[in-house]
Amino acid sequence: MNHYILASLLAFILSAVLTPFIKQLAWRWHIVDRPDQIRKLQTKPVALLGGWAIFIAARMIVIIYGPVRNYYFLLPLLQQLSREGWGLIK
Repeated sequence: MNHYILASLLAFILSAVLTPFIKQLAWRWHIVDRPDQIRKLQTKPVALLGGWAIFIAARMIVIIYGPVRNYYFLLPLLQQLSREGWGLIK
């Protein structure tokens, strides 16, 4: 049970560290949501790649802990999510 807590904590820390870098990439590549007066409530542009920091952190934990704790059962799920994230499967 402790290894699940450790893996979750490491994934949280890794995603917190990756988020600012992913946000900078989103701004550099102009992948932002710009507000309009019709539907959007935000007043400033918002970066759209924040979920990728969480995805990368989860993937890294599975790769690191996979051989140790047999987390490889999560790889097909993460592959499916990555395909859907890129828009390859609708």
